[in-house]
Amino acid sequence: MIFARAINDPLTSLVKKLDAEVAKAGKTKMAAFIIFLMDDDGAQSKIKAFAKQHDLKHVSLALETNLAGPYKQDPIAPEAAATVILYSRRKVVVNLAFDSKSFTEAAVARVLAELPKIQKKG
Repeated sequence: MIFARAINDPLTSLVKKLDAEVAKAGKTKMAAFIIFLMDDDGAQSKIKAFAKQHDLKHVSLALETNLAGPYKQDPIAPEAAATVILYSRRKVVVNLAFDSKSFTEAAVARVLAELPKIQKKG
């Protein structure tokens, strides 16, 4: 699960790589979704265009207009450009937050390196 505040190059890279990982693992063993935290009028159109442009087939996309996120008890840090939460069997295994300066290709590589911790075996 990823909470993102903007569509940018690192997010695009991460989403495309996650789409490929879910395709490879199969949806019964791994899933991915992005919740965009945006409240501008064109957000929904931007997200649809993003999905179409990158031919996303295995990553679900959603829009949340509450910029603090959907969970009142655990708001998403306002300075976080992207928050990545990896979980298995309803338990958070990895929780990473990146501000706009630290959300780079190195951050994408770090997220991908954490995926084996949540992938179902067998």
